[in-house]
Amino acid sequence: MTDWEACHSRVHPASNNSPWPHPPTIPVWGKPDRIFDDSNGFDIDHAMAGSDESELDQDPDPNASVTEADYGEAHRQEAKDAIRVAGIDAVAFYAPIHNFGHPRWGIYLNERVFYGACAEAKALLDVAAWEDVVADMLLSIDRHELFHAAVELFSLVLEDFADLGAVQQSSMLRGTIKERITDLIAELHQAVQDFGCDPSNVAQAADRFKVAKLKVEAYSYYLGDQKARLEAALQEMDAKLRHRIDELVENKAEVDTAGACRDAPPLDTENSSDEVSHPGIFPLRHACPFRIYFTNEYLKTYPSRDCVEEGIATALEFHCKFKSPGFRRTLVAMLRNAPPAYSTWRSYICSDDLRTGVQSLAQTIVLGTYKEPFEVACAEAVLAGAAGHAKGDDPRRLWFPGLSSAWLDRHGPVPRWIYRPDSIRPRRFARAILANVRLRDLLSGLERRYNARIESGGKHSAIHFPNGKKVPYPTRRNVPPYLIRDIAQALGVTKREILSNCLAVNV
Repeated sequence: MTDWEACHSRVHPASNNSPWPHPPTIPVWGKPDRIFDDSNGFDIDHAMAGSDESELDQDPDPNASVTEADYGEAHRQEAKDAIRVAGIDAVAFYAPIHNFGHPRWGIYLNERVFYGACAEAKALLDVAAWEDVVADMLLSIDRHELFHAAVELFSLVLEDFADLGAVQQSSMLRGTIKERITDLIAELHQAVQDFGCDPSNVAQAADRFKVAKLKVEAYSYYLGDQKARLEAALQEMDAKLRHRIDELVENKAEVDTAGACRDAPPLDTENSSDEVSHPGIFPLRHACPFRIYFTNEYLKTYPSRDCVEEGIATALEFHCKFKSPGFRRTLVAMLRNAPPAYSTWRSYICSDDLRTGVQSLAQTIVLGTYKEPFEVACAEAVLAGAAGHAKGDDPRRLWFPGLSSAWLDRHGPVPRWIYRPDSIRPRRFARAILANVRLRDLLSGLERRYNARIESGGKHSAIHFPNGKKVPYPTRRNVPPYLIRDIAQALGVTKREILSNCLAVNV
């Protein structure tokens, strides 16, 4: 199960297989039911390589085939018109798990528009090789759509830890949050030390202590094994603060302000919150960040220049390493007539601007979901701690999924689907039996059914079987066809038996 599916199963258990409220109709794509009926899974790595799959990895395609270049040229004008209407989403779109459900979420590629876009790109490049153009176009489009997947994963993780303290179940957040505890206690200690250093600004110092305390309180709700440590720190710092106030009173510095603080009731760590109440034992109310953001922000700003998500996703296309010289200039030319949402990519092309844009988008999702100051403080505290700040980083920086394809597919992979409405079509995207099948699922099946021992270690990763045979396996996201062949030979069984026993795939 991918991280998207795991988080969604925890926070929306009743709707795992039912879309909400219905998949939106994408301009130029048609109705979702038609997309589902005419789509099949494909392997992004093999599609970019352009190599033929083995008979194990592909179902026989009953339809007649046509050369890719001819097919692309036939749909070149259609692609230009579609991009003018819907931008990159005319070529591919990300189907959120919230909208499409577990069976059909992922990245959908429109075969007709994709090849038409490749033909247009090749014409603009003039001398580029067709295979390189197709690989570059796939790479850029995939990178764009993966950012949309990252936005949904961010929203799901935010909802996961907010809903019933589910942050304890998240392997991505648990370790880094614990590392943040020491920093938070130090921040609280410093706030106490600085309290009243500037007699003209005692109120500001009190606010700083209050904010630091709220952050620590937020962590105490989520980390059961560290809660006692945090509560002890709160009690200690509260005592130090009162001692500091006594010193101020003795020195006659801002007596009225300090006295007001001194008369405040003792800190109650069981039901703590200075002036903000929170329901039950959970500091964040249940809400669906993705639905709120998608409805109130994305749909309202798309396709204008105010749609930050599309601007960042488009900018990431230009961060790819392309095979075809001049391919970036070609992308610029093809996007020139796209809707305004796809024209703001220059604002995020530099690494610093990209980071700033991502953080701004994350803040938009948090602030759009939670309105109470205490709720916002809780969410930002945990996300900031999860970011795992390096020396010199802004301590307020929020955690956000990695932007690389490798990072996102390591936590997935994100399923890829190809929409193929024509009966006569190229062969590259023929139905792949192993498409969207994760390598770790195969390894788990081998451990379960054949008592295999998995040795992971980069280049030396291998599968060890009880009969003494050893099969190396690659560090990639999906199952390569040759691995099934090698495993079957090592065990002396058929490839179909491996697929059936380990992956429940029948061919």
